[in-house]
Amino acid sequence: MARCAISLLGTMQFTLDGSPLQGMESAKVRALLAYLAVENAQAHERERLAGLFWPEMSEGQARHSLSQAIYNLRQALGQTSKTGDLPGQPSSPVPFLLVAQHTVQFNPHSDTWIDVNEFSRCITDIRNHTHRRLETCGQCARLLRAADQIYQGDFLTGVSLRGCQAFEEWATVWRERLHAQACQVLADLTGYYEARAELRQALEAAQRWAQLDPLHETAQRGLMRALALDSQRTKALAGFNSFRKLLNQELGVEPGKETQQLYQYILAEETAQSSLPGMPGKLPVPPTPFVGRQEELVELTAWLRDRQARLVTLLGPGGSGKTRLALHAAHSLRYDFPDGIFLVSLSGMGSRVAFLPALASTLGVAFQREWGDPFEQLLGYLQHRHLLLILDSFEEALDAAPWITRLLQSAANLQILVTSRARLNVQAEQVFPLEGLDYPDPASPNITSLNLEDFAALQLFHNTASQVYPDHPHSPADLRHLARICQLVDGMPLGVVLAAGWLGTCTPAEIAAEIERSIDFLASSYSDLPARQRSLRATLDHSWQLLSPDERNAFHKLSVFHGAFTRQAADQVAQVNATCLRTLVDKSMLQASAGSYRMHDMLRQYGAEKLAADTPAIHQVRDAHCGYFLQRLAGYEPRLKSAQRSSGLNELDAEINDLQAAWEWACRQGQLSWLASCLSGLGLYYEMRVRYKEGEQACQVGLNAVPASPEQESEAAVLRARLLLWQANFLALSGELEEARMLRQQAEELLAKLEAEGLDVRRPRAMYWQLEGEAQAELKAKLACYQRGINLYQSLGDAWRQASLLVWAGEYAMRLGDPALALSTQQEALRLARQLGEPGLLLHCLRQSTYLYSALNQFENFHRLMQETVTVLESVEELPLRAYAQMHLGMQFNHIGHYAEAIRLLEQSVPVLRSLGYHYGMVYGGFALGLGYTMHGEYERGAAILQTTLQEGDKWGILRETTTGLYALGMVAVVQGRLTDALDYFSQTVQRYRSMQFGGELGMAYCGLALAQSAAGQAEAARDNLREALLIAEKTHNMATMLMGWPAVVLYFARYRPLEKALLMHRLASRIPFLHNSIWYGDIIGNEMEAQWQTLSPEQQEAIDATVKSHTPFSIIPEVLEMLA
Repeated sequence: MARCAISLLGTMQFTLDGSPLQGMESAKVRALLAYLAVENAQAHERERLAGLFWPEMSEGQARHSLSQAIYNLRQALGQTSKTGDLPGQPSSPVPFLLVAQHTVQFNPHSDTWIDVNEFSRCITDIRNHTHRRLETCGQCARLLRAADQIYQGDFLTGVSLRGCQAFEEWATVWRERLHAQACQVLADLTGYYEARAELRQALEAAQRWAQLDPLHETAQRGLMRALALDSQRTKALAGFNSFRKLLNQELGVEPGKETQQLYQYILAEETAQSSLPGMPGKLPVPPTPFVGRQEELVELTAWLRDRQARLVTLLGPGGSGKTRLALHAAHSLRYDFPDGIFLVSLSGMGSRVAFLPALASTLGVAFQREWGDPFEQLLGYLQHRHLLLILDSFEEALDAAPWITRLLQSAANLQILVTSRARLNVQAEQVFPLEGLDYPDPASPNITSLNLEDFAALQLFHNTASQVYPDHPHSPADLRHLARICQLVDGMPLGVVLAAGWLGTCTPAEIAAEIERSIDFLASSYSDLPARQRSLRATLDHSWQLLSPDERNAFHKLSVFHGAFTRQAADQVAQVNATCLRTLVDKSMLQASAGSYRMHDMLRQYGAEKLAADTPAIHQVRDAHCGYFLQRLAGYEPRLKSAQRSSGLNELDAEINDLQAAWEWACRQGQLSWLASCLSGLGLYYEMRVRYKEGEQACQVGLNAVPASPEQESEAAVLRARLLLWQANFLALSGELEEARMLRQQAEELLAKLEAEGLDVRRPRAMYWQLEGEAQAELKAKLACYQRGINLYQSLGDAWRQASLLVWAGEYAMRLGDPALALSTQQEALRLARQLGEPGLLLHCLRQSTYLYSALNQFENFHRLMQETVTVLESVEELPLRAYAQMHLGMQFNHIGHYAEAIRLLEQSVPVLRSLGYHYGMVYGGFALGLGYTMHGEYERGAAILQTTLQEGDKWGILRETTTGLYALGMVAVVQGRLTDALDYFSQTVQRYRSMQFGGELGMAYCGLALAQSAAGQAEAARDNLREALLIAEKTHNMATMLMGWPAVVLYFARYRPLEKALLMHRLASRIPFLHNSIWYGDIIGNEMEAQWQTLSPEQQEAIDATVKSHTPFSIIPEVLEMLA
């Protein structure tokens, strides 16, 4: 097929397959083609076009001139027939011009590249794209570069039609609009490059911007700034003078105040740097100024800018300021990482089990069980991103070091900055050791004359003390004692801050003396520790000694908390009141923020040691901690099954470290009743957050506390059975099916024994049937297991679990050919889900019910539930859940032929799913989006999306959905006349579905093959494949065959059977919204059939429609099979 290229930005050019169009000598013919190409979204009345281009002629003469011009255009474009062959026939090129009796339109679906339209599409995509800042958005930068490359000059440069005022006004509007957009593109490009410190590119963009708009002050300031940043200040100043002269000559005005200030700034040889804030990712902003470490900062920044330094470890003891330095370096590098810089706090983790969830939570990636291994999902998210991860306190998860190596191997543009008290000991690691802040020698004879600001440790002490005691005086004599304090703590920032906190109580000399007395003690007690740790521990011990007895008691009890805690929690767990909390905050032993409190990790460890030495207290406080958090956890289960799901999950996220510690303590202490009360809540949290490994390990800890025993009491036996089932659930969700089966078997044996003893074990037995049903391969067996589970959950009053099973039972009933059972089951599931209000369950039930109503042709109910889905979706805040629901809603809009709305939803959700690394969702949604564009008649765009998604699906092994994508590509190939490609696509589809044993979809695949064969004139092969498809559809009641495959029936009958039968098939297709509203169906055969329909008499039409009303595509299958015999 020939490809046409139309360039209107700059010199006007028209080419066909790379060669200039011939017969285009007339300026009005060229202008007419330009006008039609730009305004190709609609058909234009011939009368209006004649008046636009030949206003000086009479109406008849103008129409004649227009006809001649159209003839010339068609000849030049190689379009010799009036409309081209009928779509669907082997020789049917897509025409460039759609010429009718009263209208003319440039075909938007033809193979044409129009620079104006491509430029406008780039602008639209940039406007519609969601990003933190345009200057740091890599995707928008690519679009900006593309738009800049397309814009080769002003619209229709040098084109003027004398006497055609309306055309000239139209061209002027477009010219000014595109010129303004081009200026904005260059402004945005300049800002983008400048933010990334890519000075050469920033300067090039700024120069083009200033050339395009020489009188625009913002453009000139951009050029001046770019020159100055590139150290070309002389040129920047000269440029200002030239601009000033031009303004005086052209407008008689002086440059504005902002421009003149910039000139003065450069003139003073100050580096003109953009005030644009960079992309902070999710970095916290420290509340106090950064002090010292300038040399370390410069060196560390240089390391991280070196792309060879993929893994840098900031190595130092606790309290050495590793985190603070990492954050400051990150802020200075915020333009170097276009996809962001993210801080992942690993404090309190204890092992690598929680490493992946913590990393995923920070990145905004929520794992989904249907998309496979969570680590692979994370790799997919990071693979093509250029970002910096800051892994803070990695000593808490050293066993996760092999994962770091895998991340670096899989994500070429990923860099990792680690803060740790221990090395990772992997090959890629480059260690950056961190010492204490610098301080003067307290024995120096000129110590009293030194400047405090010349030594970072002294300045940090001064800044900290001034925040608490702003009026406290410092004398020169204090400098020696301050230097001694800094020396005793080896310049460690935490030690300096803690020491400074006592300045209001003690003089510098007293502080130094107290620390010095403690050092001797700690040196002898902790001789195996490095000196730096001994001195820091001395500071901590000194802080402890200066606390009152009540404050010490409160401090070491509060160390039981592993994360932030509230005043209420402090009171109930540690019996610490608000006054004491405030005192500990004032003495830098606690940090307060937004109504909660947190203990610095080093302090928490120190307090935990003190607590461990107090045997009665540790058991008392840990029991209280365990009871407090497990009681809270038990109360979360009903919230997670209600409309409060999102808030409940968020609160559990914040408390999970304490909840895990409480669970482990209860297991160690054999508190079976506590474990039994909160097991379901903990399991549900891990399942909803896709933290399967942590859930499985928590169950194992519980099982260790409840070992199998023939003499086991009933309470312990029931708990063990529940733990076995939850562990089996997590293993099954992780893909470890054989291990899960063995655990289910153990649980079943235990339950059978307990049932024989007459015990009520309905809850674990219901879960057993749920898991057993999920494991069954045969549909009838699945349905039977689910029904038993449903009955038990109903008897227990667990409506959430009941509805969760009912919705799947309804789907399997439909697949088994029992629509009545499917409908009643789905309706009951939906009733319960509405009653509960839990959005995840409700959206799932609505989705399955709408699919069912669509399959049953109950479109009134379908539309009602679609509207309800939209309403529910508006209230969903969880990004993954929202995006996933939007994707399915878009697919449902596809099914009813609302393609514009489907495309809108899918365009919103698919990029989110891709950004979160949800392979299944982005592939499933990507194919739906490509199909939507295809059915909407945007074939090139649809094919591009389908091809990209096909590659992604094959890469991730998502075979079923990629096979559907192959089918859609075949649809595009048929409508574009590429029948060899279409036959290949559909043949692959048949082979894949056959190998996967997907019977229903196989029928659809045969329909596709028949469609291409009918279009290619292969009548016998088309008939055979059509028969095979319909036999499968009749057996499986597969709706996809009817939706996507029925056009093959219509096309076959249109080509090889009597017209009356073909029109009957077409009228049946018209009752399917998916086809009736489709441009694709119209182009394939629908438009042709409509034209034939209009040739029938009213009586003939009435007779055919009477037959149609008595049939559906499914009910007419036997009759169609007879016709094909």
